[in-house]
Amino acid sequence: MDGPPGLAFQIGGFLFNIVFAVVYVLLRKGVPGKNKLVKGLVFGLCVWAVGMLPWMFCMYYFMTVATEVIIYWTILGLVEIPITGVIIAAIYGG
Repeated sequence: MDGPPGLAFQIGGFLFNIVFAVVYVLLRKGVPGKNKLVKGLVFGLCVWAVGMLPWMFCMYYFMTVATEVIIYWTILGLVEIPITGVIIAAIYGG
């Protein structure tokens, strides 16, 4: 893809967040929690556990990436994805 460096990464992140929001809207009735904040956190933690953890294990075992970087990315996802879930839950409700 032509364009500035990192453009594909930004587009990928944008598309991920769109899919994240659509999946939340489809599943929000089944997400446990009494309010929007809890529902968003639970959904974000589930996405992190199902989406990010397997990726990080694969990256650790099949690619040459420093262990510290894998740990940093995993912790970053543990913070970022639940916050994104809370934002989406605040927008779309529970």
